[in-house]
Amino acid sequence: MIFRGLSRKAKLLFTKFLPLAFIAVIVIWQLSSRQPQLVQQESNYAIHIRQNFNQSGFYPITKTPSRNLYKPIGNWVGRLILPTKQQLQDSLDWVWMEVQYAPPTAQNLVGKIVRLEWNDATI
Repeated sequence: MIFRGLSRKAKLLFTKFLPLAFIAVIVIWQLSSRQPQLVQQESNYAIHIRQNFNQSGFYPITKTPSRNLYKPIGNWVGRLILPTKQQLQDSLDWVWMEVQYAPPTAQNLVGKIVRLEWNDATI
């Protein structure tokens, strides 16, 4: 063993010094400056918005299911699109709507983007 040739005082000093030296090395290693991470991690939204199936163009409006198989949940069905800040300058409450299903009297609007506003008179 290492301790055979050492005196009792040296053995005691060695057993105290070795753990302290080990702890000092660990502390210095933890506190040493690390290089900043150069690759910025993307958000889940940024990753998934690139997927084709998350794009509205992936689901074409021109293909409509047969009326025997598809029963719409309302007279008007579509995708809401939020207006930009510049478009909201009129301080009204509205959104864009890409019409995907419309009543027979408004079939000319299917596939178009229209402005959808609240109308308090019909409530």
